[in-house]
Formats: sequence, C-alpha cells, structure tokens
Amino acid sequence: MSTCGFMFLLLPWLFTDIVFCNRFNLHHQELASWTEAKRICEGHGHILAKVDSAHDQELVEKIAPYAQGFFWIGLYGNVTTRQFTWTDSTLVDYSSWATGFPGLHEGVTCTRIRDFDFRWETSDCTARLNFMCEDPNHKTSYVVTTATKLQGIFLGLGVIGGLLLVSCLLLQLPCCRTGVTEKISRIGFGTKDADKKLMVAHS
Repeated sequence: MSTCGFMFLLLPWLFTDIVFCNRFNLHHQELASWTEAKRICEGHGHILAKVDSAHDQELVEKIAPYAQGFFWIGLYGNVTTRQFTWTDSTLVDYSSWATGFPGLHEGVTCTRIRDFDFRWETSDCTARLNFMCEDPNHKTSYVVTTATKLQGIFLGLGVIGGLLLVSCLLLQLPCCRTGVTEKISRIGFGTKDADKKLMVAHS
C-alpha cells in the first residue's frame, strides 16, 4: 500500500471524536437528545450504553472524565408503571443513582450520568448531552482518545524511523551506500594520501 493510501485510511480514525474503552464508547464532542443518541448508536450497530453491573460502572468511570458534561446512557423509565428499562427491554438489576434520584414525571424519564461523580440522574429527554454507546462485541480494555492516538502514532513513527536508520547504517542499503559514497567523494576522503605521494615523487 502506498503512503498516501495508508494516510487516507488513517485520518478518519485519527480525528474521530469518540473515546473507546472495552464495550463502551463515549461521544464526548457530540450533543444529542436521548432519542437522537439512541438512533446514532444504533446507526453504528451499537446500543445506547447498558451499565448493568459494578464492573460496567468501573469501565464507564474510566472514560467519563473525557465527557464535556453529563452524558446519556440507555436507561429510561415508564411514568405509569414506575419501572426502568434498558433499550434492549431488560429490567434494571444494578443501578448507581445519585441521592434523591430517580424521579419520574412526564418528560423526565431518561437517564444521564454526571461527569463529576458518575452517579445517575433522571433528566428531561430532550436535553442535548454527550452520550455513551455500547458495542457488546468490542473486546479491548484500554482507553483510546484523540490525544492517545496522536501519541501512539508519533511513537510508532519514531520507532519505524529509528529502525530504518539502524538498518541503513548496519546493512548499508543501496540508497544509503550511494549517499555515503557521494559525501566521501565531496570531501576527498581516500585521495589525499595518493596526492601526497605524487607530490613527493615529483619533488
């Protein structure tokens, strides 16, 4: 693959404003209502995040500091039944509500996570917030942001450049050998002793 082709494939990944960690990915520079966020997640083949265990909550808290404010997860309440349900229609068996929550009344039925202590609140579903999607098939467990992508790329380029330099010096690749020969010829290295002997002979 050409360098241009490689960069063409790399750039969309580099500038994506999403933070990834395990199954969860935080859209931290995009605002949407709860319904819009659900639709965006589903458009990527994901769901609005289902945080249904203490372990999941810990994973969420790893990336929550990258949020630009509160962010949506996929839990919503029914005012009539007073029950909360995830977007995959399962009922709640784990929660991390803030003090005084949940509160359920018309329009305030969607769940957001606070960006300062990661507790849950019910909120007006039309509010435009960051949001967290979930990909159940995503298996990695590290946190990747735009900043860490850049760090990784520059580190990778540095390693590649260093390896190429070492290879050039140790293996004397033709490209490097030609350059070294030209430089030696410019400074006259290898000819000075012969010139001195000729000058002595003529004298």
